[in-house]
Amino acid sequence: MTHMACKATDEIEPLLLKVPEIEGEGWRLAQRTPSIGRDYTGGTIMLRDSVELVNTRKR
Repeated sequence: MTHMACKATDEIEPLLLKVPEIEGEGWRLAQRTPSIGRDYTGGTIMLRDSVELVNTRKR
């Protein structure tokens, strides 16, 4: 998930968004931009300009 807009999002739960094939378990945070603290491992977050999260799932 990448946010490239100027305005920050509301707080969102990335893995609960209505995106095809995102349903299910097994997801883990694989990468995040430096502006997201190391303590963030998942859950609710507010995205700002040039922020990225990469989640992967083992099938």
